[in-house]
Amino acid sequence: MRKPISIAAIVAVALAAGLLVWLLVLRDNDGEGALSPSAYQRDAEAALGGIAVSGLGEEAGQARTPAQLAEATEEVEVAYQSSIDELEDIEPPRAVADAHEQLVAALEDFTAALGEVSDAAGDEKAKEIRTAARRLPPAISKFNSELADADRQFRKEDVELPLNP
Repeated sequence: MRKPISIAAIVAVALAAGLLVWLLVLRDNDGEGALSPSAYQRDAEAALGGIAVSGLGEEAGQARTPAQLAEATEEVEVAYQSSIDELEDIEPPRAVADAHEQLVAALEDFTAALGEVSDAAGDEKAKEIRTAARRLPPAISKFNSELADADRQFRKEDVELPLNP
């Protein structure tokens, strides 16, 4: 006849299983809910997807009507906003938290500048389009500078993201 399993044995197995789960969770974070640098890099790369500033100039330069300009800038704006939303859902490791915040802020600022262009173009107001378009090169320069700063901070912690500053 089989001996019944004791309650102490069941509790011990449950505790061991719970401990194993916690160890697996802690492997991918720094113990405070933040991801490990490698897990952060993986998730941030996925969030950044294929966003790039370089394609914007070509598409916007080929626009022949305000509607085409609005469409070109709005597509990029939507892609950037999607990346911002995904990045905001990531809790970075403490070591790169400042760089993460700088990256998100840079994306938000640049997306706002794109929004000004797409809004003005969507309204087909020539003066506002010119004003917003004149603000875009300095916004791109600022954006690239902020990305370069964030990239340096990330690299100090061995986190390499496709920022292309």
